[in-house]
Amino acid sequence: MADKKISELDPGISRVARTDFAPILDGSANETKKIQFKNFPQTDLEKIHAYPFTTDFQSNTKQTRNLHQIDSSHGFINNTNLTDINIGSNVEFIEDFCFLNSHLSGNIKIPNSVSRINAGAFYGCDRITGVQLGKSITEIAHQTFGGCSNLNKINTDELDNLTGIGIFAFSVCTSLTSITIPDTVRRVGTAPFFACSSLTGINCNVSRNIFQGNNENTLVFTPLGLVINARASDDTWTAGPNQSIGGNNDVTVFKNL
Repeated sequence: MADKKISELDPGISRVARTDFAPILDGSANETKKIQFKNFPQTDLEKIHAYPFTTDFQSNTKQTRNLHQIDSSHGFINNTNLTDINIGSNVEFIEDFCFLNSHLSGNIKIPNSVSRINAGAFYGCDRITGVQLGKSITEIAHQTFGGCSNLNKINTDELDNLTGIGIFAFSVCTSLTSITIPDTVRRVGTAPFFACSSLTGINCNVSRNIFQGNNENTLVFTPLGLVINARASDDTWTAGPNQSIGGNNDVTVFKNL
């Protein structure tokens, strides 16, 4: 990234304080400017994340392709040589079971261009430790991250368009200790956290009815003693221990969000 002098940045000065401005000292003019964040030079990391092409790393080989979707034809299923992938911003869809049992590892980033990840896309990827989903995701589908036994972090709290969590979506994610369900979610399928043996807490910004309603098995096979942190203003939740919710008969609810 080519450096710019402070004096070369577009100040976008406003007399009204704005949260999207930062004060920067311009030594050449001996004054402080307020620079809009959008006018800062793009970092190398941001350029990588905005790169349109998809690059995968298999053993000692790097392959770059202009993909608009990722599916079973791209050779990632049961691929033990696949260790990493940079998903390009041209990708819009990730299809069913396309990374099934691959050796993808570490943190996986899904760009904002991806609006749909289909069933079981990352099923059995037991070396993934973290997932950063793009903000266009509307649903975490059936078994999407099933069997990702080392997954311990996922940014569901940052998703503004997430409306559904599918059946067994996080089944056997045995390293997952907590998760947030944002207030945009309207559907939770059967046993999305099936056999998540380390899950101790759910930050819940949705009504209790999401876990009850027509589906009484949303929390089945989750650990006894599970804690739900619910919105203090939501009258559908009642604080207290030993509650039966979604098939788990030992849930403690705190209303502190």
